Amino acid sequence: CRMNCRSIDSLEVDEILKKGHINYVKSDTSSNNPCRKKYALEGTTRDNQLVRIIFSPCNDAQTVVTVIDMDTDWDCDCK
Repeated sequence: CRMNCRSIDSLEVDEILKKGHINYVKSDTSSNNPCRKKYALEGTTRDNQLVRIIFSPCNDAQTVVTVIDMDTDWDCDCK
């Protein structure tokens, strides 16, 4: 819902996962359980949105926790 509201699609998520840089201030890498670690990757998408995407890797899967457009405060109604 948040991805759709913020005009961020799955291709852009993949793009940031591959080319984004980790913002360690916004990440949580302190857990001893690797499935509880969260990485904030930031970058610019193909349509020039500056985004932060929080990923939580676990085993062989990447979970997207949230997507944030860092330039625009979208009015989303996601519940």
